[in-house]
Amino acid sequence: MDALRRIAVEEDLVAPEMRRTVLFQQVFLQNIKKHGRLNELSLVRNFKLSAFLRDWSLPLLMKDALLGPQMLKRGKLHWRGDKVRDLGVVERIFARCEI
Repeated sequence: MDALRRIAVEEDLVAPEMRRTVLFQQVFLQNIKKHGRLNELSLVRNFKLSAFLRDWSLPLLMKDALLGPQMLKRGKLHWRGDKVRDLGVVERIFARCEI
Protein backbone atom coordinates (compact mmCIF):
# COMPACT_ATOMS: atom_id res chain seq x y z
CA MET A 1 0.00 0.00 0.00
CA ASP A 2 2.84 2.36 0.79
CA ALA A 3 4.31 1.87 -2.68
CA LEU A 4 0.93 2.61 -4.28
CA ARG A 5 0.50 5.76 -2.19
CA ARG A 6 3.98 6.91 -3.13
CA ILE A 7 3.29 6.38 -6.83
CA ALA A 8 -0.03 8.23 -6.54
CA VAL A 9 1.73 11.20 -4.91
CA GLU A 10 4.51 11.24 -7.49
CA GLU A 11 1.99 11.22 -10.34
CA ASP A 12 -0.31 13.73 -8.59
CA LEU A 13 -3.21 11.26 -8.49
CA VAL A 14 -4.08 11.79 -4.83
CA ALA A 15 -7.61 13.05 -4.21
CA PRO A 16 -7.63 16.41 -2.38
CA GLU A 17 -9.41 14.95 0.65
CA MET A 18 -6.64 12.32 1.01
CA ARG A 19 -3.67 14.71 0.84
CA ARG A 20 -3.43 15.16 4.62
CA THR A 21 -3.59 11.40 5.14
CA VAL A 22 -0.75 10.87 2.69
CA LEU A 23 1.20 13.75 4.24
CA PHE A 24 0.75 12.24 7.72
CA GLN A 25 2.00 8.89 6.48
CA GLN A 26 5.08 10.49 4.93
CA VAL A 27 5.89 12.45 8.10
CA PHE A 28 5.26 9.34 10.23
CA LEU A 29 7.67 7.22 8.18
CA GLN A 30 10.31 9.98 8.19
CA ASN A 31 9.97 10.13 11.99
CA ILE A 32 10.49 6.36 12.34
CA LYS A 33 13.41 6.46 9.91
CA LYS A 34 15.10 9.28 11.85
CA HIS A 35 14.53 8.02 15.41
CA GLY A 36 13.99 4.29 14.96
CA ARG A 37 10.77 4.60 16.92
CA LEU A 38 7.97 7.11 17.17
CA ASN A 39 8.80 10.50 18.66
CA GLU A 40 5.39 12.08 19.28
CA LEU A 41 6.44 15.71 19.62
CA SER A 42 8.53 15.57 16.47
CA LEU A 43 5.70 13.84 14.60
CA VAL A 44 3.06 16.39 15.64
CA ARG A 45 5.35 19.36 15.00
CA ASN A 46 6.41 18.19 11.54
CA PHE A 47 2.91 17.15 10.46
CA LYS A 48 1.19 20.32 11.68
CA LEU A 49 3.85 22.55 10.15
CA SER A 50 3.81 20.71 6.81
CA ALA A 51 0.01 20.68 6.64
CA PHE A 52 -0.21 24.35 7.61
CA LEU A 53 2.33 25.41 5.00
CA ARG A 54 0.48 23.38 2.39
CA ASP A 55 -3.05 24.75 2.88
CA TRP A 56 -2.73 27.54 5.52
CA SER A 57 -5.36 25.97 7.79
CA LEU A 58 -5.08 27.72 11.15
CA PRO A 59 -7.79 25.51 12.75
CA LEU A 60 -5.73 22.41 11.89
CA LEU A 61 -2.62 24.02 13.34
CA MET A 62 -4.32 24.81 16.66
CA LYS A 63 -6.72 21.83 16.84
CA ASP A 64 -4.81 19.76 19.42
CA ALA A 65 -2.95 22.56 21.22
CA LEU A 66 -4.78 22.03 24.52
CA LEU A 67 -4.04 18.30 24.56
CA GLY A 68 -0.28 18.76 24.94
CA PRO A 69 -0.24 20.12 28.51
CA GLN A 70 -2.76 17.48 29.63
CA MET A 71 -0.67 14.69 28.13
CA LEU A 72 2.52 16.03 29.72
CA LYS A 73 0.79 16.25 33.09
CA ARG A 74 -0.29 12.61 32.85
CA GLY A 75 3.15 11.43 31.71
CA LYS A 76 1.89 10.43 28.25
CA LEU A 77 4.06 12.83 26.29
CA HIS A 78 7.80 13.18 26.64
CA TRP A 79 9.93 16.16 25.65
CA ARG A 80 12.69 13.92 24.39
CA GLY A 81 11.75 10.80 22.55
CA ASP A 82 13.87 7.69 22.75
CA LYS A 83 16.06 6.54 19.90
CA VAL A 84 17.00 2.98 19.14
CA ARG A 85 20.60 2.07 19.83
CA ASP A 86 21.41 0.94 16.30
CA LEU A 87 19.83 3.16 13.65
CA GLY A 88 21.70 1.11 11.05
CA VAL A 89 19.18 -1.69 11.53
CA VAL A 90 16.33 0.72 10.89
CA GLU A 91 18.09 2.08 7.80
CA ARG A 92 18.51 -1.47 6.43
CA ILE A 93 14.83 -2.22 7.02
CA PHE A 94 13.81 0.92 5.13
CA ALA A 95 16.31 0.15 2.34
CA ARG A 96 14.75 -3.29 1.84
CA CYS A 97 11.23 -1.84 1.72
CA GLU A 98 11.85 1.03 -0.69
CA ILE A 99 11.02 0.55 -4.32
